[in-house]
Amino acid sequence: MSSARSAEARNKNIKKTTYYPSIGPVHNLEQPSNTAEDREFIHRTVPTVSRTFALSINALPSRLSTTVGTAYLLCRIADSIEDEVGIQSERRHQLFTDFRQLMLGEGDLHQFCSAPEWKDIPPAHAALCQGAHHVFAVFRALSPPEQEAILSPVLELAEGMSEYVRRASLEGQLHIRSMEDLDRYCYYVAGTVGKLLTNLFLAHAAPLKPQTATLLHERAVPFGLGLQLINILRDIDADLQRGVCFIPSDLLQPLGLRPHHLLDANYHAEFRELTNTIANHARKQLKQAIEYTMAWPSSEADVRFFLVVPLTLALRTLSIMTSSHEPLTTSKICREEVLELFQKIQQFVEQDDQLEAFLYNLLTGS
Repeated sequence: MSSARSAEARNKNIKKTTYYPSIGPVHNLEQPSNTAEDREFIHRTVPTVSRTFALSINALPSRLSTTVGTAYLLCRIADSIEDEVGIQSERRHQLFTDFRQLMLGEGDLHQFCSAPEWKDIPPAHAALCQGAHHVFAVFRALSPPEQEAILSPVLELAEGMSEYVRRASLEGQLHIRSMEDLDRYCYYVAGTVGKLLTNLFLAHAAPLKPQTATLLHERAVPFGLGLQLINILRDIDADLQRGVCFIPSDLLQPLGLRPHHLLDANYHAEFRELTNTIANHARKQLKQAIEYTMAWPSSEADVRFFLVVPLTLALRTLSIMTSSHEPLTTSKICREEVLELFQKIQQFVEQDDQLEAFLYNLLTGS
């Protein structure tokens, strides 16, 4: 895609170990072909589950936009199963099993879409899960390389999520044990997505130098981990209130703390110290995320833009979190600043030096 076309599209739309290393595509199974209605469902649904992702995805070329949107919604279906603690544990395990079977072209799609549990989850996620037949129709009509790029990471994501759901069921609630355990959790829910996106983007990009492709594969997981750690920090209060603690137990124990203490204002200083430990770890991952983003050549401006949008918002959120003594929940970026950041992204996305300086300034808070 030309630079002029890239800029025009962007301007228009801004208003570890793999368990499944080699699984063949499922395009040849007898499944309904995707229709305009199915593809419309993809593009209509993405903004309802992630406005930030929608801003990025709409700047991609049409075919790649549909493919990435489909992959993203498959991940969000699995995420809907993981997040809904109101669904009984055994039933969630079954839904994960059903989902993995559907990814492999097996199972009962109608039964999955009509599961009664979807009536009790947030409306946007319910609509996605009840309309999963549209997502699978588009997925099964993708080219074999595209299916191959998506299949293994999504299966690994679902397997990892299921493991942590099972563990939470045995322990009563999900409590992360160590920083290594936190990285492992983030790998399953977001590092796998970094691998998936890299697979897809490399499949659609012009051939890159071997050393560039190697660097992209090496930095794809930190890209996902960095973004996920910021999400965890941003939502940490809400997660604690629902009984989920992402602050590792081996950090709490030396201070004589339990997760419920972190909601007590008397432990504000300890809470900030603990979250700063995670923030510092996130900063290291985000530095590698910048390296990942800058490894994509300026000729792949659409891919760069797709990556820079969530990375910029994550970096700025981290800066707000760590420069304030207020609760982490006050770290929201105001609308005016978001628009200003988008203008800078558009200005710098094809300029290597300026873009790199912009991202590192956000990282260092300068």
